[in-house]
Amino acid sequence: SNYTLPPSTTLILNYLRSQDIKCFFVGGVIRDSIISSKPHEQGDIDIAIEGDALIEGKKMAQALGGVYVELDTKHGICRVVLKTDSKQTYFDLTSSNYGIATDLKDRDFTLNAMALNIEHIQACNQSHSFNLANVLDPFGGLGDIKNRIIKSVSETSIINDPIRTLRAIRISQRFRFQISEETSEQIKNSSSLITNV
Repeated sequence: SNYTLPPSTTLILNYLRSQDIKCFFVGGVIRDSIISSKPHEQGDIDIAIEGDALIEGKKMAQALGGVYVELDTKHGICRVVLKTDSKQTYFDLTSSNYGIATDLKDRDFTLNAMALNIEHIQACNQSHSFNLANVLDPFGGLGDIKNRIIKSVSETSIINDPIRTLRAIRISQRFRFQISEETSEQIKNSSSLITNV
């Protein structure tokens, strides 16, 4: 079955396809498109680029008349802000130098650890969609969405970044999803760390 991407993806798809780079939509944009059947607009759109995201981000901002913001030079993460009408859309680009599989392994929850190669996105009447068969899902995120469960990608997902605890709670409230037992346990064990953030 096909799922529709938010309209803001149209802003950048043609540009990305015109560049000779391998890139993927990752995380929330795929999750939200699968969970919500109606076309939606959400915040950031995460893009993993097999290459140097900082260089590509600068080029993208320039080509599309956006603003380039460097978020993390060491890990090669940047943001391109594009304005349409009265809205701003954030595109967060990461350098996926070790391949998309490694990139997904470092993500927080299984429902965010999914990727879609932009080559597999279809255009249809002004909007873009994708088929579930083309979603890279090494950690079973699709199954967890179906079962309405938030599960961390690995045993160290939360310990490595205690802020993810807040994200789990936010996702749980937004979609009325349950946090899995193992992940709840990880949250309990790392709750002392969150005061240090």
